[in-house]
Amino acid sequence: MKSVVVLGGDMRGAYCAGRLSREKGYNVVVSGLKGRAEGDKEERLPEHADILVLPYVSLTSGEDGRMYISSVQAGERISFESAAGLVKRGTAVFCGRLPEQCAKALIDRGAKLYDWFSDEELTLKNAALTAEGAAQIITGESKDGVGGSNILILGCGRVARACAELFCSMGGSVTVAARKESDRRFAVSQGWSGAALDDIDSWRRADVIVNTIPARVIGEKELKNVKPGGWILELASKPYGLDFEEAKRLGVRAVLGSGLPGKFTPEAAGENMACYVIKAAGGDLSE
Repeated sequence: MKSVVVLGGDMRGAYCAGRLSREKGYNVVVSGLKGRAEGDKEERLPEHADILVLPYVSLTSGEDGRMYISSVQAGERISFESAAGLVKRGTAVFCGRLPEQCAKALIDRGAKLYDWFSDEELTLKNAALTAEGAAQIITGESKDGVGGSNILILGCGRVARACAELFCSMGGSVTVAARKESDRRFAVSQGWSGAALDDIDSWRRADVIVNTIPARVIGEKELKNVKPGGWILELASKPYGLDFEEAKRLGVRAVLGSGLPGKFTPEAAGENMACYVIKAAGGDLSE
């Protein structure tokens, strides 16, 4: 029997733990997360873990300068040092966007790291779930919903393509804005419109601008050309595509849509996480 510890995160972690607990050869313990599959009571942590499951964006910085496991649960926080103490030689650690020094500390203890963002199958599944969450936000925030909106998507990566495909299938008029001409040609080949990132006419026509680029691609010029009633949905990670304070100053509504799979489809996202753990760790872990 292998010891599996799931630390922090959101409801994705709870569903991931529930799925893993049904797998042969796993003894699953959850800490720093309410809503676990078997109830809210947390179990005593083992001395060491064979598998350690951390959130997608695993760490946050505290006011004291220390790193803590990201968690939606208020109260006592789990420090990175405490999490690292569970690691022994051969521990499989599933994590995302660890600072270099933290990753090195785990490797020095003998851990093997698996990055949530490095698996193509998992990334594509999460892109699809992110698109579904984005569609729900647009439906709730826009009077015309997805089907009645002219939607400008910035970027042509996995999330952008998943959004474009879904929005188009829902009847939305989709334009993909990208720097590379090859990406714009790809958009046209899929039945979407293609535009350059600096094509201001696309901004003026858009009811909703969906950003997927984690870089400041939305400046004052773009914000001033958002049509009256138009708004921005930010799907990218930090540093984000815009300055939210600048958008507010210019009277442009901007909605931050971070961690959408955890908010809208946590069960499916947790299942995806568990499947990756099972696949990467070798399937049946019974001794």
